[in-house]
Amino acid sequence: MDLKKFSIASTLFALLTTVVAQVYIPIGIDRIAIQVMVVLLSGLISGPMVGLTAQLLYLMLFVFTPNTLNDTYFFTAFKDASIGYQLSFPVVAFVAGYLGFESPLWKIALGCIAAYTCYFIIGVLTNSVKTDVSIAGYFNPKFNRIIILGFAKALITSLIYFGYLGIRKWKLEIEKRK
Repeated sequence: MDLKKFSIASTLFALLTTVVAQVYIPIGIDRIAIQVMVVLLSGLISGPMVGLTAQLLYLMLFVFTPNTLNDTYFFTAFKDASIGYQLSFPVVAFVAGYLGFESPLWKIALGCIAAYTCYFIIGVLTNSVKTDVSIAGYFNPKFNRIIILGFAKALITSLIYFGYLGIRKWKLEIEKRK
């Protein structure tokens, strides 16, 4: 990928991550944020380095624009215990892209699940450092639902990307026939 495409893709995914930060889908008593799905797709669609760069750009945008953490800015967000989830985005995008970029479905799913695992580990570790709650205290019914929904989102993202690869492959075959 040349530098122009790299910078355009990174910028677009950083902006898309910023835009979808406020989008939630209500499911029962929980709300599902689709922001992490976009983070995963940034690594899957464009590759691990573009995903990493896009999410670093997103964190830079976060310095100047309010985000999901109660409409706080980046520097004041360090007071919030859940800042670790935001800081994990570059790692999440890189892991998903590294393991799943243009791969078979099982590797895509493995990449998304591994990336979501990094997301939860970094987030929980940051929360436990910034609060008085021990790591064991996070494993309650509500957090277990969040983890299950997170891994479901990882699998849905895997299927979305696999479908994207199929459509792209189908388009290339049509162009070859012409």
